Order: sequence, then C-alpha cells, then structure tokens
Amino acid sequence: MNRLEKAAFMFFASMLIFLSGEAGATEPHREPTANSDLVPVRVPRLPSPYRTSSLPTSTGDSATAPVIDNGHIIQFHQTPHKPGQPNIYLFNRSGQIEYQVSICPTNSTQVWLTSVTVAARGGIIFAGHSIDDRGNRLLFIGSSDLDGSNPHFFSTGTYLATLVTGANDSSIWSLGAEFHDAAGSGQRWDNYDTVRHFSSSGTLLEHFLPRWNPQVAYVTSRFSDGNFVLDAYDTSGHPVVLSADSVSTARRGYRDAGTKHSQMYLKTASGVVNIYDGINEVFYQYDTATRVLSQYRIATRFTGVLNGFALTQDGHLFGSISGQDPRLYQLHGLFELKQDSSTGHAHWMLIDGTPSSKSGIGDIVRLLGADGDDLVFQTRQPEGSPRSISWTHR
Repeated sequence: MNRLEKAAFMFFASMLIFLSGEAGATEPHREPTANSDLVPVRVPRLPSPYRTSSLPTSTGDSATAPVIDNGHIIQFHQTPHKPGQPNIYLFNRSGQIEYQVSICPTNSTQVWLTSVTVAARGGIIFAGHSIDDRGNRLLFIGSSDLDGSNPHFFSTGTYLATLVTGANDSSIWSLGAEFHDAAGSGQRWDNYDTVRHFSSSGTLLEHFLPRWNPQVAYVTSRFSDGNFVLDAYDTSGHPVVLSADSVSTARRGYRDAGTKHSQMYLKTASGVVNIYDGINEVFYQYDTATRVLSQYRIATRFTGVLNGFALTQDGHLFGSISGQDPRLYQLHGLFELKQDSSTGHAHWMLIDGTPSSKSGIGDIVRLLGADGDDLVFQTRQPEGSPRSISWTHR
C-alpha cells in the first residue's frame, strides 16, 4: 500500500463511529485491528471481475440510478409522466436496452412511480400514484409482463408504497407511508403500519412495524416557540412520550424511502424480508415462516451515504458507501453487513481492498445489487472513459 492509498484508507476508517445503541446499552462495540481500534474487521477481498459491460445511459437525466434485479438492469422515472411516455427501462447484462415500458393506470393523466423491481418468476412489479382526468388520486401497486403488457393495478387506499419487492410465491412486500397532503398546526395523524404484505391480486395478508411506537394511537401537531411539535396519545386520549420528530417527518414517514440518498432498502430472499433504514440507523429482518420480526441497531455510523445495497441469493447483505474528506476527494468502499443477535447490533465490515483504485476489483463507486450470489458494481473510470459495470464472484 503506497502513501496515498494508506492515507485514503486511514481517513475512510476515521469516518466510522461506533454507537452504543439505546440507553442502558453496554459500551460501544469496537473491533480492534493493528492500525486502529475504530477500523472494522475486514472481510476477505473479492476476486477480479469476470464480466464488464457498458453502463446504460439512454434513459435521460431524470431516471433513477441503475440497479440489477433478477438478471435485469432497471432504471425508471420518478418524475410525473403522461400516458404513452416510457417510464421504465430494462437492460440486459450487456447494457443493451431490452424493453421501454409505459406504465399508467387507465384514465390517468399523470403518473408518478416510486419503486420498480423484477419479479423472481418474471415480469415487473411497480408502485406509485396517479391523477385521473377528474382530478382523483390513485395510490397503487401493480405488475405486468417484462414488456409492459398485461398490466394489473390494485389500489392501496391512502397508503403509498414507496419500496416494493416480490416474493417467490408471487406475493408483494412493501414499505411505505400514509399519504397526507395537509401540514401545519392542528393536524392529526393516526398511527399505521409501514410494512404491508399483499397477494398478487391486492389482498392485504400481513402488516406490521408501526410508524410510531405501538402505544401511540395518533399524533397531533401544534405551534410552539416558533416550531411545530408533535404530541402523541393512546387510544384513551392519554399522552404518550414521543421522541423528537418533525411535522414533515410525521406527514412523510417512509414516503421518501425510494428516493435518491434515502438510505432505505427492502429486499427478500429465502423466506426472510430485509428492511434497512439508514436514516434511523436500524435494520429489521422478518422471518415469514415464524412471523418473528428481529431488530438490530446499526452500530457503524458513516458521515457518507449508503448509495447501494445488495442481497445475494444465499442471504448475504452488502452495501457501498460514499464519503467525502476535507479535501473534497471522494472515497468509496464496499462492506458486508453482519448481525449479532447477542447484542442486537448490526455492523458494516469493510471488504479488504476497498477503497482502492489499484485493487483487483477497482475503486467502487456504487453497488448496483446482486446477480444470484455475485455482486454487480460500478467502478471509477479515468475522465473521458465510458462508464461501466462489473460482475465478481463472492
């Protein structure tokens, strides 16, 4: 490791701050190493890529960053689109366009997509909301063939699904928020479950993870000392202590979960639903067989952004993190998420060789996801070079 790489690595390590978790928890968890007791234990480095392809660029500036799901590279538009305009793009592993899809409910004049994924059994699953020609709003989850044919939509009422993923039995998991347009003093919001499980036809099968703690029946907003504050109440109208929150958060909850830099991800495989909430620094796993929800506090805090997330077919979780040092030099790294059930913590473990421009896999900019058990990522290229994505075995 030369002097520049060593300096970059030591700075990136200094961005990691281990938290002690909830009040009354034990001392902060630290993994000692030869260099610093604040550097996480490394995961063995990955082999050099076995495939490299061009990164899709033909979808316009407003398209989401590409992700890979069930063998297809996906981009879509979250900005409002009109009927007939393509708003979903599917590419093959070579970066070539396969399908340009226009998704819009019948009689809608505008549609906003919040999440798109490729189903394990084929076809696409999507969520969003639309306005029809009479001004009525529809909040929906839907599915279609890969080319957009045979679309099917079902209403989710006042619940806006902002992340969706498909299960092997064709059912659909979602993370979302109640859709409220009103804001300000004197408003009331009922508590609700943010995670919902639907059949492919739209029947609500399960729901859990309330927006506020389970004792809260509803919250109200008021103006105090120049700020809006929230008051929480139980079903009898008695006050419930609520941690600091804001009206905008009260309105939105996970409403922005599918947007850029949200640091929120929803993935499912092998009967386990994985929910990563980077804003509130918590990771959930739900066992669909036992119906047990496990919660882990994220014990590794970054000053950067978790800009990519992957769940491999065999259940391993990975993330890419982008940070910035005082000299404005961008640093990137690839990590594996490890859960410790004895402490209730989850830790990001640095994969050896990242961040580094001279490692076998290159300087990783962003993780696009997993292709089976392999990882797919974008690496930094010399200025003027075509952008590319790479596959590596794990």
